[in-house]
Order: sequence, then structure tokens, then C-alpha cells
Amino acid sequence: MAVDHRALREAYFNPPAEGVFLDIPSREDYMAEAERRFVRLCRERGGDPQAERLGEHGALFGGASKPPQTAFRHSRPLERYARPRLAPLSWFGRDSLRSGSGRFDPEHRWMRSLIASYMAGVPQESRPSPTQLYEAFHAKGPDDLQRFWLHAALSCITMLELRRMMRSEGLSIYTVVGALHDCGLLRHDLCRWANQFASRPAEA
Repeated sequence: MAVDHRALREAYFNPPAEGVFLDIPSREDYMAEAERRFVRLCRERGGDPQAERLGEHGALFGGASKPPQTAFRHSRPLERYARPRLAPLSWFGRDSLRSGSGRFDPEHRWMRSLIASYMAGVPQESRPSPTQLYEAFHAKGPDDLQRFWLHAALSCITMLELRRMMRSEGLSIYTVVGALHDCGLLRHDLCRWANQFASRPAEA
């Protein structure tokens, strides 16, 4: 996927205010955030960003007149070093996102599967029943134990498992995003999936 270099440099030199969510982050936004982080870490360890061709001192962010970035500087795509960002829950308030898809399973077999797969190390007395985990997804202001259950269930779930769980349990996008916010879980893949459905509310 090609990079928009103009947008990349704009994002690097004009980052959004900290803690303010104004737009769905682009790949360029994430790359710029990651590079600013590398520049900061370089300075904190006493390094020289110019010598290491970081930030504005390398061609990627500083332009063609600067030396190219050092090859194989990262072990994964640059944007994956940025902090994932999830749109506020209010950006998912449309009726179409509040409606669950699929059929409701009264036996909660997918919840049972998540508990068996990702909570095997949780003491039995702290492990939820399938019904309790289902209720945690729908809780308004979940307690600490419910937030722990949600985090354990969602921290390792694959996107395929998530989609199957939503269909089996009749969970809406709004409900799943609410659970992510409630338990404080940020994963690049989950945030990218959720943010594609987000839209800024008219009053925002």
C-alpha cells in the first residue's frame, strides 16, 4: 500500500492534540506518531536523531534532500509501533451498529469456547460462566471483575473468532466497541476493524 508522503509529513510536523480524538487515524498518522516516538526515545538515551536519520533528518519525513532512512530499522511495519486509537463510543451510535447480527444462542457456546481458550489460567472462583461473560458484554458500567473478564476474552481473540462470536451471540458492533472501551483494551487489528464503522456525531 503506497504512502501519501505529503500527508505523512503533515502528520509528523502537526500532530493532533494529546488525548483528543478528531478523526479516524490513517496509516500516515500512525507512522508519524511512531517516528516521533523513536525520535523521543533516541534523545532520552542520549542518541543523535540526525546521525540516526530519524524524523526530519531522514528522507521519509524530511524530504528528498535528506539521506534515506537506515534499511531494516524496524522488525515490523512502522505504523505498528504507534499507540492504537479507538474512536469514542459515541461515534458508533447509529441504529445499524446497535443491532446484533445472526441468531442468539441461549447456551452461549461461543462464550464457553472463549472461557476455555483464554481463561484456562484464571482460578475457578474468578472464572465466569458463559452467561456471566455474555452479561459482562452488555453491562452498563461493568465492575472490576467484569472488566477483567472482557479483557481476558478480547485480548487474544482472533478477528475470525470475533465475527463468529458476534453472529452466534447476537452481539452488535456497538456492544463490542463498548466492551473494548470498558476494559481499556487497544489492539491495532481490533481498532482498525472498529474504526471502519465509526463516524463523527453531528454535534461533535
